[in-house]
Amino acid sequence: MYFIRKLKPPEMSIEAIFGLAMIPALLVLFVLFGFETMFGFIAIIELIAVIIQLNLYFRTRNIYFLWMALALFIVFIFAADLAWFGLDKMKAEFKVLAIGVIFAAVLVIYIVFTKKIKWRTREILELSAMPVSDAKDGYTERPHPLGKLQLSRFEAEAFTAFIRKNLVAIPYIENDVTFYSLTNNYWNQMGLKKDFKNDSWISLDSAGFINVFISRKDYLKFKDNFSFDQLCYSMGNLFIEFFAMFKRGEGIQIINRLNNLKLNPIIE
Repeated sequence: MYFIRKLKPPEMSIEAIFGLAMIPALLVLFVLFGFETMFGFIAIIELIAVIIQLNLYFRTRNIYFLWMALALFIVFIFAADLAWFGLDKMKAEFKVLAIGVIFAAVLVIYIVFTKKIKWRTREILELSAMPVSDAKDGYTERPHPLGKLQLSRFEAEAFTAFIRKNLVAIPYIENDVTFYSLTNNYWNQMGLKKDFKNDSWISLDSAGFINVFISRKDYLKFKDNFSFDQLCYSMGNLFIEFFAMFKRGEGIQIINRLNNLKLNPIIE
């Protein structure tokens, strides 16, 4: 899908920074301490990554985090074996582990490039900005009331589970109000940071009333100073449309609409 980008290029994520920092760190370990120590360090990192993926699965119930955990655990076993026993290509288990690592690599590539564990914040912001052209008002720090949805408690809970599982937003429930937090903050995604009120969010109370808030940091991601009210209105209507699609049993169309933007699956 071709469209005019209204967001600035993304900033480098924590994961990307850590990945780039790993390269010189591994080289230093190899030169100073040897092959086994380097792979021992890799094994520790992979084990931490497995724990992170499991945590994300229990927070989102997205099954692909379990597949990622499996792939990384295979790499952990391979690295731990090399760190403990050294490189011996004649060992029977070496060939088995090597095949396992190839399988793990293919699995990770599939999951990443099909966006199975991709958080959708930038896509939501791009979709929200598509119909907005007015740039006269600028930013105001206040939630924008939108309207009311007719929905049952069961429908609200099912929609919330769908939004969580597909990484569209992180739901928080406070006093019978569900806040769908749109954030790329790694600590929020991990559950290590609970404060979401300074992030962009859409709220839905038990009576069906909707409020929308776009944070200053997200507003500054846009190339132009778009009308804050129009952006909030567009984002709220986008979620109303998503709910209507979900209610009709067309949840897959929500994911297809996000995927059709074809944002970079690694950096965006």
